[in-house]
Amino acid sequence: MYIGWYVDSQEELVLMTDKVTPQDVELAIGSLLRQGFDRIAGSLGKGSLGKAELAGEKLASLEEINAADYLNYQDESKRIVTLDVRLESERDQADPVINRLGIPFQELKSRINEIPQSDLLFVLCGSGERATIAASFLKHVHNDLNPIIIAGGIQSLNAVKQKHGKMTKRQIFSNGSP
Repeated sequence: MYIGWYVDSQEELVLMTDKVTPQDVELAIGSLLRQGFDRIAGSLGKGSLGKAELAGEKLASLEEINAADYLNYQDESKRIVTLDVRLESERDQADPVINRLGIPFQELKSRINEIPQSDLLFVLCGSGERATIAASFLKHVHNDLNPIIIAGGIQSLNAVKQKHGKMTKRQIFSNGSP
């Protein structure tokens, strides 16, 4: 669990357990308690999110872009930054990443001021898990940021790159997503 990196232990927590077994909820609560997070207000179980939406509740969400669309993004009028939250040892200069800013996931909280103003902020990791947590954190602390998660992370980017070989961006786009 990464919660201690981004959430103060005095904050009240509500667990989102829409697609989680009761046993997993018990394990999560036990782990949170052992880490000093004892202000657990409750959980939103199966169907809760759908019911909240139907009731008109405003729910926060994160945007996502698939690998092919990211690789084909061509709006020159936009300032783009791709926040790569992988460790330096996981990165490769040959990775198909647009305007990369490397800040490891575990350093994001202390280095958040290094993220420049941009029109589009993509967030990347190995598979999408750390990017999702990082994007959620960024949106929470900076309401004006709208981070976009690259679905499937570098694994998906490399799969699209490998599948399409030396095709141009325009050719990849015209063939659609992998």
